Amino acid sequence: MKKVKDSFLSSIIRRVISKKIEDYGEIVSFSIDSNDKNIIAEVMLKGERDTVAIEISQYSILDLGGKKYFTFGDLHTSREWLTILIQDYLARFSSDRRIEIPDDYARFTKFVL
Repeated sequence: MKKVKDSFLSSIIRRVISKKIEDYGEIVSFSIDSNDKNIIAEVMLKGERDTVAIEISQYSILDLGGKKYFTFGDLHTSREWLTILIQDYLARFSSDRRIEIPDDYARFTKFVL
């Protein structure tokens, strides 16, 4: 049952993220393992010949003051420069690796847990 839920959830999140990144590329694959709290994605960025792998581990959904946040332990990509860029960005703008989930999507977070 967990695999079915993860597959369904992965397809929904993939569609949402696809719309957000369409100017930069497209998601080739996206999967969530809610048991191990891992996310694995492959993205084809515009101008690139090969896909970029992204792995997020130890994710969780945090509820603080009526707002929902996506948090995670580690994030790595198959491009060292991209991993460094993301880590630098997060250190500047979200040192606690917390990303606010827009209200439109926050109500679905109970399915990710």
